[in-house]
Amino acid sequence: MSENQAESVALEISQLTIDSSLTKLEQIYDLIRRNEEQNCVINYLLKDENYRGLDVNEMLKNGDTILCLCCNKGLDKITRVLVEECNADINLCRNVNMNPNGLSPITPSITISARRQSRLLAGGSYSQIKGDSPMVVSIKYGFDAIAEYLVEKGADISNEMNGVLDFERSALQEAIRFGRIKIVEKMLQTMFERDDVRLIEWLFSKRYDILRQVLMTDNLETLKVVLPNITENRRIDGEMLIHIFNYLLMKSKSQERKEKVAIILDLVMETGSMDDGSGEPFEIINLDLFVRGFLATLKALFNNISSEDSRTSSLHYRTSLFFFILRYVRSLECFEEFYPDIDSAFDHFYTRMKETGENVLKLIEFFIQFYDTLITMGHIRLTCSNVANLLKLEHVKKLDILGDFLIQRSLIPLDLKELTRISIRNTMHTYNLYSINSLPVLSQECKDYLYFSSE
Repeated sequence: MSENQAESVALEISQLTIDSSLTKLEQIYDLIRRNEEQNCVINYLLKDENYRGLDVNEMLKNGDTILCLCCNKGLDKITRVLVEECNADINLCRNVNMNPNGLSPITPSITISARRQSRLLAGGSYSQIKGDSPMVVSIKYGFDAIAEYLVEKGADISNEMNGVLDFERSALQEAIRFGRIKIVEKMLQTMFERDDVRLIEWLFSKRYDILRQVLMTDNLETLKVVLPNITENRRIDGEMLIHIFNYLLMKSKSQERKEKVAIILDLVMETGSMDDGSGEPFEIINLDLFVRGFLATLKALFNNISSEDSRTSSLHYRTSLFFFILRYVRSLECFEEFYPDIDSAFDHFYTRMKETGENVLKLIEFFIQFYDTLITMGHIRLTCSNVANLLKLEHVKKLDILGDFLIQRSLIPLDLKELTRISIRNTMHTYNLYSINSLPVLSQECKDYLYFSSE
């Protein structure tokens, strides 16, 4: 540094008010807290002989760190200097203060609610509780550039503690929760580019927690970013589908919400089935888990619906979502394996409604529509043996109308349009809205017909 530069730096520094009662670290912290010009603070850190070599990783009495404060205020220049020239620990978290007595007056204490204190302390000591990391702080306060920089520098996104990776209160969870889509995308991209096996395995092990957090936000753009990274080779897991299905059902009481549920499901299936050019066919693995899970959920939810809530309307709505997902599945050759599960659920519906003296005609209409849709979609083929097996089911035996319908339906072959649709559907590389719309020779009316709707 030249003599003139040194004098200029000394002048800048001398113009700032320093509280001599504070330690050197607290003095720097106080300058940052007071929003002093970034270059002046950097001069203190790097050029003033009284402050060079200062341990910036020392925790202040109020539980904060200098780096966390910079991330809080969006001070990107000082953040870079702290990390690159002052060896600041990018994963050093703020402390959580349970008892604010005796803290430094520089800034208010960092506290947590009494309820969270009791829950955390039930499982361990104070030392097991940690506050936000610098990256989480930058995410919460909306400073995406700083968060992206910290990701590039290898900051922890998994809330690792004592060698254990956790999704709760991790940087990834916070980025999803606050809708910081660019940060989420940056984290996932970096993870896979570096081929970090440990983090990738953690990502897949926490995929249901991650998906639940995304669904809680109702942020479709975040869902588009996250979903392809927690599914493998265009294969959606049946267990994942039932998790999505159950969560969406819990929030689908209003009409507006029902419309949002349909949009979310459409996005889930379209994202999973979008042709990525790999030649790998789209597949729902462990579909049996989804079908059986759906029927079990239907049965459980039926118990919580009173007659005033229009049970059959609720059944129709939930089943329409079920058929919506089945549109993406090739004809199920062995749908008969689900007959016991269907029988258990449907017999339960019928028994409960009959016990309350409700009119079961609407329920019978639901049963007929359910089977008719499965037949039309090609999931049930009414061969002689298949019809015989259906007639043995308890709910069918109790309802002559339903049995008569199945017998008559078996005598009516599918018309040419239905057979053509099923044939096209089962031979297409992918059967979804994207692939259908990419066929230029079809009219929109024909495309709509191919994209079968159960409603």
